[in-house]
Amino acid sequence: MKQPYQFGLEHLNSNDCSLFNDWFYQKTGIRSAWCATLVSWCYDQAGVNLGPIDWQRGYANVMNGVKHFTAKGEMTDKPVCNDLVFYDWSGHRLNWEHTGIFICDNGNGTFDAIEGNTSLTGSQSNGNGVCRKTRHYNVACFAHPKQNNFK
Repeated sequence: MKQPYQFGLEHLNSNDCSLFNDWFYQKTGIRSAWCATLVSWCYDQAGVNLGPIDWQRGYANVMNGVKHFTAKGEMTDKPVCNDLVFYDWSGHRLNWEHTGIFICDNGNGTFDAIEGNTSLTGSQSNGNGVCRKTRHYNVACFAHPKQNNFK
């Protein structure tokens, strides 16, 4: 069975926001930020529904995702492949504004993640594609959903 991050890899450099938002909201035409709907979609495609967080199919609002996984005691300082990653670009760890799926630690203070609604250059949380990004830990926190038992 494919893992959530692998479904994201299949959409690298695409702008499939309508695919992810249409699936998430179960109707067409909703044009909104889609980093979290990509994450929810990838988990669903791997056979795991994150459950209702701020919508019945997972989460669309990054802050709601952080609040949910914090309340469930599922935040972690030691992320593993397919864990959720949340970003606060200021580094203050208060205003979580972007999300993705953790792939791996790079051993140098950075990690790789699959993210939607980002870009290779320019805006990092309001872009036009799915990208594999290398990020620094100082702007991130992680959740290990109990459903993440992928091997």
